[in-house]
Amino acid sequence: MPRFILQPLLENAVSHGIAMVPAAGTVGIRSAHRGDQLVIEVSNSGPQLPGGWSIEKSARVGLRNTVERLAQLYGSLASLNLANTAGGVTAEIAIPWSKR
Repeated sequence: MPRFILQPLLENAVSHGIAMVPAAGTVGIRSAHRGDQLVIEVSNSGPQLPGGWSIEKSARVGLRNTVERLAQLYGSLASLNLANTAGGVTAEIAIPWSKR
């Protein structure tokens, strides 16, 4: 896994997620080996993304840099997706699985 690849996702989970609600919130990190990919999820219990939100149109520097870095390292074999969930928002990175 590339160094510091999760940093902007965690920063966003806190600053745009749980910091936006007055009650206590949660940030979670999960990883799994799925087929030929390593999938890492960062979720938060903050507000959901607004309708029509997309990385291409709405992402700021942190997410754009992450997308570009993944593309440089893995080309089309990697992805970053954000989606609303029942409890907030989840960011998912998928990169090629390696046993190195």
